[in-house]
Amino acid sequence: MADRQLDFLLATAREAFRHAVPDDPVTGALAETAVPGLTFTGLQAAQRWATEECEAALSLAGRIADDVLRTGHPEITGAEPGGGTALRRAVDLLIALSPFGPDPRLGQVLPTVHRLAEAAVQLRDRRTEGRARFLLGTYGLAAGQPARAEAPTRAAADACRESEDLVVLRQAHNDLGLITSYLGRHGEAVGHYDEALALARRLGHRSGELVTKVNAALARARSGRADEAVTACESVLWRLRTRPDDVVRAFTLYVLGLALHALHRYEEAVTRFTACLTVSEEAGLRGHGTQARFRMADSLRALGAPRPALEHARRALAALEEAGAARDAAHCLVVLGRIRTDLGDFAAARDCLERARDSCARPPRHRRRLRHTPRRRWRGPHRAGPVSSCTGTTNCWAACTTR
Repeated sequence: MADRQLDFLLATAREAFRHAVPDDPVTGALAETAVPGLTFTGLQAAQRWATEECEAALSLAGRIADDVLRTGHPEITGAEPGGGTALRRAVDLLIALSPFGPDPRLGQVLPTVHRLAEAAVQLRDRRTEGRARFLLGTYGLAAGQPARAEAPTRAAADACRESEDLVVLRQAHNDLGLITSYLGRHGEAVGHYDEALALARRLGHRSGELVTKVNAALARARSGRADEAVTACESVLWRLRTRPDDVVRAFTLYVLGLALHALHRYEEAVTRFTACLTVSEEAGLRGHGTQARFRMADSLRALGAPRPALEHARRALAALEEAGAARDAAHCLVVLGRIRTDLGDFAAARDCLERARDSCARPPRHRRRLRHTPRRRWRGPHRAGPVSSCTGTTNCWAACTTR
């Protein structure tokens, strides 16, 4: 009975994943099942099912891990045609559910995944170990702890490379790019993104290739290679002419604006940020537009237009504070403080900068991820995608930077 339950949950989770992350090759890399699952009419139905069944999936995965750790083998012994064990299917089940977010149950998920990884080590199953450690890194990012996510993600990459699990290896390199970029190691991030990009091309994962290329462009812009970032973003925008993907288009316009600003091409930066804002508003990508708005305010300030810059910065700050994005709001406060200085309002400028400093000085707290996008890319976020910092990658792009 438990074997059939595992197969049913995995088969249904695979279908839910297909709705959450269309065209992602991970769908075909999940373990096969002996019984069919449910089908869904759309993403909302898939989300409802995933939310309702998450507890059952975690409980079953935990029991399978405990069986292995106690007896050396899982009590559920059924295998799919490819020869995978119940432990392998349990890990794949959690990967298939990962686009729907672990946030309310993060304290329960992490111990379960730790036990799954330990069980895979006991069985000497490097493929399953790699996927379990990848999930540990993913959930570390979701908790806003990129430094803690680095070790399991590196271990995941090693195991996936050894077991030739290219689909998860690509995502692990993308995650390492996010992690190292957040930690200020932008040159290293470029290397990880380039590895992920090569794997996306090898796998024929076109949407993943585009997003990873823009991720790499963002890291290049922040490592002093903004001219290369401009070229990469313009190439992606050219390819997006025939692809109706507003999330990636908005993200690319945003990164292009950042790169142009870094090159002191402020008028062009404002044009790109304005285009990003337009795409975001039309597609309902509220968080994306908010980030573009305060970055555009900084470019307007550099152009000597502090009055319109002030209005955009105010609106962006209000939206970020409403969303609870404390670190992104701190970055916006720095921009606002500079604008106030340009206007001669030194007391207000000092207040903005002190608020930004106080926010950055506070230790990060686990907080609910922003969910501004209509669909979430496999983090499996996240992954919290890039977690924001006062000088790092902004959190609202999480939905597309981890695809």
